[in-house]
Amino acid sequence: MTTTSNGSPPPTRTLRRIGLWGAPGSGKTTFLAALNVAVTRAQRDLLIFGSDNESTEFLALNTAMLTSGRRFPEGTLTLQQLSWTMNMQTQVAVPRRFGKPTLQTVPLQFNIDLLDAPGRNFGSVPEAGPSARSEHLFGAEDADGDEVVTAAPEEELIDHLAGCDGIVFLFDPIREQKVGDAYEYFQGTLLRIAQRRFGQARAGVSKLPHYVAVCVTKFDDPEIYRRARLGGYRTFDQNDPY
Repeated sequence: MTTTSNGSPPPTRTLRRIGLWGAPGSGKTTFLAALNVAVTRAQRDLLIFGSDNESTEFLALNTAMLTSGRRFPEGTLTLQQLSWTMNMQTQVAVPRRFGKPTLQTVPLQFNIDLLDAPGRNFGSVPEAGPSARSEHLFGAEDADGDEVVTAAPEEELIDHLAGCDGIVFLFDPIREQKVGDAYEYFQGTLLRIAQRRFGQARAGVSKLPHYVAVCVTKFDDPEIYRRARLGGYRTFDQNDPY
């Protein structure tokens, strides 16, 4: 086993890709903006920082909007690549010459690569934004006037989700109550992800490999909170200062 100069295991670094999936207005951008707030308030020793200027600016601006401005971020209008690095501590088993292995705390570092996309791109028939529609009609051109062929935003999004290790699916009960299109934004994207993954998989594979977390958003809405309270679905720490 490789060790550092002081005899402890080296920091563990793992690359993980996490995708965000949900209908328009389900809170995807707000979810991302709250990530830094959650890390700051966590009891564990956590640190998150941007892998590039755009990701750092996203954290800085939207965290300030939530905490100081008391406002939710604006909805996503275009595809946005974001990447962060998370530093934390984990325990690993260290073998001993005699006796059982001992647990030792070592640094753990992993990347989170996210593609923040407008909710319209997740529909059964994804809607094209204004710029995408104009490029489809007239063609995109480079500085020399030559036509440039680019992938449609929804195609880029599906490729991203298909290659992710985990997916966070955001379900908006308010939108579902008023519009009732949650299934539309679920099944269309799911079919496209399956096409990408199973087209490259060996015969006999019948399940997608992703880890999936479902997040019910708009919890602070009075009607949603009331139903959660009456149904016994909310849990909290009695000593939680937040």
